[in-house]
Amino acid sequence: RPADDPLSAQTPPMHWSWNLGSGYKFAVYEGTYNGGVDEFVYHCATDAMLRETDAMSLHMDLDEGSTTEIHHMVNLTEVFTGIDITATSTAHGAQQPNAALMNHLAGAISVME
Repeated sequence: RPADDPLSAQTPPMHWSWNLGSGYKFAVYEGTYNGGVDEFVYHCATDAMLRETDAMSLHMDLDEGSTTEIHHMVNLTEVFTGIDITATSTAHGAQQPNAALMNHLAGAISVME
């Protein structure tokens, strides 16, 4: 895609550059635990991981050429409920705990008024 396209390669990357057939990452969770000593990485992706949420289904009428901003809040406590990052610190694609993370994410997004 052209560089000015919102779906073009971005920094940080939001697509599976090593396997273009896998497409875009729908969510990326990376961080540290244990005082920053240990890392966890979850890259939820592929169409099997896509979830829908009412918070992302908005209707707005805009004048041609106008722009608007929509602000969302994500409750990460809800996203990580029941997830033991020490037991599974790395997961890609449809393996666990990614399905659980994506299910939780769908309910953890709200529109900020």
